[in-house]
Amino acid sequence: MNSIAISGRLTRDPECTTIQSGNKYAKFSLAVDRVYQKDKTDFIDVIAWDKTADLVERYLVKGRQVIVQGSLQIDTYEKDGVKRTKAVVRADRVEFIGSNPNTAQNQNDGVKTATATLTPTNDDDCPF
Repeated sequence: MNSIAISGRLTRDPECTTIQSGNKYAKFSLAVDRVYQKDKTDFIDVIAWDKTADLVERYLVKGRQVIVQGSLQIDTYEKDGVKRTKAVVRADRVEFIGSNPNTAQNQNDGVKTATATLTPTNDDDCPF
């Protein structure tokens, strides 16, 4: 079984591309804090395809916090004559968490963030 779930913030806006077959993909990177080493952060590349890529393109911007579920794939490539490998998460599901810190910057979604003001109540007003 190849399954992975990570939570982090986008390090940059997603890069979206449509290939010749008409399929769309979106690439982005997440900054993921290590659980037992709070001063360490991993930067993990993610790729989403088709409908997931559409959602990523529409709603995600740099700084947005998400949970990505998918599978881990190891890509190999050659650079300057040296064979290299790179781990990439292929996203099956992207869940938006937290607030969008760049709502004003993302004009594609047309969604406005509502804010609520909470006021303290007097304990005498509570029936329990």
